[in-house]
Amino acid sequence: IMQIDNKKLLACGGDQSSRVQFAEYIQKNLALNRLRTGLELSNHATANFIRGEIARALRSRGAYQTNCLLASVTDEEGPGLYYLDYFGSLQKVDYTAHGYGAYFSLSLLDAQYAPNLKEEEGLQVIKNCCDQLCKRFLINLPKYMIKVIPADPNK
Repeated sequence: IMQIDNKKLLACGGDQSSRVQFAEYIQKNLALNRLRTGLELSNHATANFIRGEIARALRSRGAYQTNCLLASVTDEEGPGLYYLDYFGSLQKVDYTAHGYGAYFSLSLLDAQYAPNLKEEEGLQVIKNCCDQLCKRFLINLPKYMIKVIPADPNK
């Protein structure tokens, strides 16, 4: 999970080299854009920038074999979650998962998600997903990293 700025996180899954290279490329280019213009891109603009870079790479010889989740919070737009696949498709979603864990997590997210969850309730839903993965997934994954983007920048 790469921190793009203090209000945006990019989670990438896929081939190790593509994942790391692409996440760093996006992070550095968004920082360069911020320095050039003095403006932060909105959630939607950031997602479309990432989609454009995936699509551009797909049409060249350097396609990235990575799926991405962009999570962000802005004062104007509120929270946003975007799913991008390695073909360059973009979808704004309320909840999602990717990789093998998605086979177990999406049904729980579908059943337990509500639009106005408090932070503690959201963390409990994620904990439930982690518990299911520990019980049902073939590979033992005892530790998980959860990153929260606070709506209040002073947190």
